[in-house]
Amino acid sequence: MTPAVASPVPSRLRVAFLRSLACAALLTACAASRAQSITRSLITDANPSSVAVNPVTNTAYVVNYGSNTLSVIDGRLLTLSMVTVGAQATPAFQVSPNAVALNPVTNRIYVANSGDDTVSVIDGANLPGAGTPAPLVNVGGTPYSLAVNPVTNLIYVANWNDDSVSVIHGADPFSAPPDTVPVGTTPIQVVVDPVRNKVYILDQDSHDVTVIDPAQGNATRQLVLGTGGVTQPSIMAFNPVTNKLYVACLETGNLPNLYVVDCATFTLSATLTLPAGYPSTLTLNPATNRIYAASAGTVVAVDGSTDQFLGSPLVLGTDIEGITVDMVRDRILATGYGDCKVWVLDGADLSATPVVLDTGAGSRPQCVAVNPVTGMAFVANYTGNTITVIDGAPNIATSVAAGAQPAAVRVDPQTGRVFVANRGDGTVTVLDGANPDA
Repeated sequence: MTPAVASPVPSRLRVAFLRSLACAALLTACAASRAQSITRSLITDANPSSVAVNPVTNTAYVVNYGSNTLSVIDGRLLTLSMVTVGAQATPAFQVSPNAVALNPVTNRIYVANSGDDTVSVIDGANLPGAGTPAPLVNVGGTPYSLAVNPVTNLIYVANWNDDSVSVIHGADPFSAPPDTVPVGTTPIQVVVDPVRNKVYILDQDSHDVTVIDPAQGNATRQLVLGTGGVTQPSIMAFNPVTNKLYVACLETGNLPNLYVVDCATFTLSATLTLPAGYPSTLTLNPATNRIYAASAGTVVAVDGSTDQFLGSPLVLGTDIEGITVDMVRDRILATGYGDCKVWVLDGADLSATPVVLDTGAGSRPQCVAVNPVTGMAFVANYTGNTITVIDGAPNIATSVAAGAQPAAVRVDPQTGRVFVANRGDGTVTVLDGANPDA
């Protein structure tokens, strides 16, 4: 979830949802299948806040936090359908859908409705009719984050307000209530390892990580972070290749740490002190086994094979809001919200090249997505109401118009289409990545 998305949890939390491994496996290396060059704005609903894309069906799903709807966009025909989510008895503005996850294998979509403690289950092949609510599963208090294991077809929902995880059985979600697994206090993020069938939960207020073992009857273990100071876990990232988990935390005295968890033994293998400031974002490149974390305006790189920093911290500017990795070209793109720049880092030598946004000092770049096929990067400029497109090799930047307050951006690598949720005016901007300013 981006900082701009309204949420029952304090806005300083930057919960990073892991990319679906199943979706990544479906990337195509052929650009010939792109559709005609099109830029279009589609009217959705109040406060569109997050986007998920199914590259198998070329469909985008947009959560409208300020209403009780999910916008479904056919990425090839550019048609829009609206699905009602949440309980009928709940006023629309109180449903507060705040997270979406999908299973590309079964073509089912799951929406966490934080305002009425439900999850809407949507069949992507048979959408409910206009005004007909999607079927519901009752979960715990304030579902905040969810993740899907496409191998086992189980859905894990972190319930922020009652310290539990609800486990929905995707094959038959309605015949029986979901399983309830107690975890630590205030769970804020779920990460699934489909290869080893493990689930990791970040518990903010008990300062720990819970691991769930579904093969052992959802048995749990907890690993406490920190050494006595007040520890506020903010975000975690998992490397499925090395089976390591990385957790960024804020310690006493505004000093952040990065904890490295060896998931094979579920023990701490390293603790690294990050530059001062709130740890705002964390990501990794499993191909190179490098981890990237930002606090305030500084980015650090970690060698996953040694669990040590690579070089010196990179002081880029102010308020790095997002980091995205281009795994094909080994580039790292960091958005500087405070100084309205995007920094392109070379993964080999960590040299940083600033890309000054042509929309001026008020653009406020918030998040960035990369098309791994073309190398194009798309930056959502929250107050500039634009999308900056950065070409892959020469880092040439151009901007195209978006709606008001673009807050989330996702790319369909199959079609090249780019979907931008504009929180301020309830629209979604759709770009053709092959020629976004056409």
